[in-house]
Amino acid sequence: MKIYNPLVKNKLKKAINPFVLKNYIHYKYTTLRNRFFYGKKRILRFVKIEVSKECPSKCKTCNFWRTKTLMNGEEICTKKLSFDQMKKLGRELKEIGCGIVHLHGGEPFLYPEILELIEYLKELGVYVQTDTNGLLINKKVAERFVKTGIDSISFSLDAPTRELNDFIRGVNGAYDKLINAIKLIQAADKDNKIYKNINATVSVYNIGHIDKILDVAHTLGISSVTFGNVVSFGKNVKEICDKTFGKKVGSVAYMNPDLMVKDKLLIERKIEEIKKKANNLGISVGGLFLSLSPELIISGKRRLNSICNYFLYRCIIDIYGNVYPCDFLRYPLGNIHQNSLKKILGQNFTEFYDIYRKNWKNLEICEFCCYG
Repeated sequence: MKIYNPLVKNKLKKAINPFVLKNYIHYKYTTLRNRFFYGKKRILRFVKIEVSKECPSKCKTCNFWRTKTLMNGEEICTKKLSFDQMKKLGRELKEIGCGIVHLHGGEPFLYPEILELIEYLKELGVYVQTDTNGLLINKKVAERFVKTGIDSISFSLDAPTRELNDFIRGVNGAYDKLINAIKLIQAADKDNKIYKNINATVSVYNIGHIDKILDVAHTLGISSVTFGNVVSFGKNVKEICDKTFGKKVGSVAYMNPDLMVKDKLLIERKIEEIKKKANNLGISVGGLFLSLSPELIISGKRRLNSICNYFLYRCIIDIYGNVYPCDFLRYPLGNIHQNSLKKILGQNFTEFYDIYRKNWKNLEICEFCCYG
């Protein structure tokens, strides 16, 4: 079975992008070094910018659209970053040496200048990736999107049928609009320059049909599918995290109802069906649902508790300018409205990292994270 490799730009060329590979090697080296020596040196290689907090989908497996606060539970007290501030941030990322930017949401296409931002980042020589539910993409947007020079896009699809997918996504017509969006982008990308992937979140709702998403991908000419397992932890997990840091830190984005699949035999059977079908169709597959043990999938956890240095080479910046170490530990390092990113990732990061190193064994929230 071919496992999805994020460094492979597309299946036809089977060529590893040397720019992405260079960054990948840098942050892997940094992670391994700090696992053993617990160092503090940061080599920022990857930044996720949440360009929108809003989303037209109402997914049962997501909490972004429900939340009226910041993702750590704090009140929203700053205005959104302007497009000029986004461009300035892009220039600073380039100067720092960060080569990969993931434009995320919410739904990224709700950001009014999303296409202009992609174009600007590409002019700076940055590798840009994004994701979408497809609800806002028409022919004009698709054609303009392809012309931006975007490197990678992931399409969110949770079921192989219209009825089930729309139920999970919480929007009537979600399935048809996403399929149409994929077709439009495929048609506009005549040279197949954009790496395209379908991302599916496995939950109690779709586990019985999850392998059939490969059939949909094959029909649409998508050669990569990622299967993630749903994340769901309780309020107590966040409270422990907040108490450890003395402020609101734990992410509320994944505090969903219990949606994890509990049937071990069903999990094992579906994994085998996915592998077999992927081989038959020639589709690259990957994701935590295929790589974790059934026991971890049942618990909702995504990795064993161990020290993590994800934030030594990555960070998260939301649409309000807040900078955080990672998705789950939303410790407020600073805000782009007040300071440069370089300054924000200085003293405040050291304070965060010192607390983390002393308390990581007690941070159960980190066991639900897929990084490190």
